[in-house]
Amino acid sequence: MLTFRNMYDIINLTIHSGVMMIKRTWLALLSCAGLLYMLCACGDSAEQKRLNEQHIATAKKNAQNYIIEKYGFTPEIKDAVLEREYLWIGSSPLTTVFVRMEHEGKSFGVYIDGGTANTDGYDNYQAEEIQEALRAECEAMLPGVRHIFIDSNEVDTAYDSIEDECINMHHQYFDGTNVAEILSAAPSKFRACYVNADFSAIPADCPLNAYCNDNYGSFTLISYRSEEDLQIGLKHGSEPFHSPVYADACYYISSEGTQLQEYEIGKYDDFYYYIEDGKPSDVTFRKTTPDAPDNWSGSDQYEIFIASDAYAVSTKNDCTIQIYYPTNLIRNYDGYTTNFALCRKKDGEMKYTSSGISDTDAPYQEEDFYLSADEECYFLFLDFQRKNTP
Repeated sequence: MLTFRNMYDIINLTIHSGVMMIKRTWLALLSCAGLLYMLCACGDSAEQKRLNEQHIATAKKNAQNYIIEKYGFTPEIKDAVLEREYLWIGSSPLTTVFVRMEHEGKSFGVYIDGGTANTDGYDNYQAEEIQEALRAECEAMLPGVRHIFIDSNEVDTAYDSIEDECINMHHQYFDGTNVAEILSAAPSKFRACYVNADFSAIPADCPLNAYCNDNYGSFTLISYRSEEDLQIGLKHGSEPFHSPVYADACYYISSEGTQLQEYEIGKYDDFYYYIEDGKPSDVTFRKTTPDAPDNWSGSDQYEIFIASDAYAVSTKNDCTIQIYYPTNLIRNYDGYTTNFALCRKKDGEMKYTSSGISDTDAPYQEEDFYLSADEECYFLFLDFQRKNTP
């Protein structure tokens, strides 16, 4: 017979077994964490460290011989970094090395293997000369070039810390006439920046086509609306930034052909807007009174404040709308505590969404959203401030 005492023992045993299982699970997790820490902390073995030093020493000699063979001078070696492949746990050393060098006050780098003696390297010693040669070609085709950006590289790194330094490195010698041959030998993209350019003057047999081939080469000519817009485009990001609020046109060149994209922007109140595959006249704006901030999710954890005016939007056709809102008009503008918020109404149902925006020193906060012709919608900016919980 199952008595109360028996039931108590069974329940107690069950609880005890569960607790022991939890303890064993935690011990197993802690053991795994400890093992991971040991694997990461141990690093290379003594033998591997010796091999690393050997590969670096060999690479330094290789790099120097490569430069002597290619350019005819002996460079000064400043330092060298062994490339490593980073895995889920730790990293493993390779035999390739990035060797930093200098010659007559000019700093440059060589990427070369140190596993064996060789002169099969890549360098960026002529990077500036190659850039100027490309600038000259663009200027001859369409005068007024303000800036040239090149991202062309024959070196495929293992996403190591040297990756950012292995930019525009090539094996072939630049003799002043073969810039297209060198740059088209690797996956490349190029940007030529202008101000108020007339891209219709570009000839049909555009000479820049020579830079675009099956290596995914692409050339973009950007026309900025003003010198100030050009400086903003150059300031933000690792390559020229060309959103429609700053650029009035782009001319794209690839192995598939050419395309001219002109950007017509509209303005309402204090902000600008652009309609993808449409015209500013396709969309109508008006100021509106927003719903209470508590309608947006997160109000249980945050105090939500209205940080800008609210604008209702309607469209004749389904489209994507890009908004360029002045950052100085977003009250309490602070990275990731300010959200771009949308309220949509379709078939009588209201939907509230928001997403955090990053802080920027650019004049405009850029946001985009899709809107269908059968929707009602308005947007605004909201400040999310975490509540002080006891």
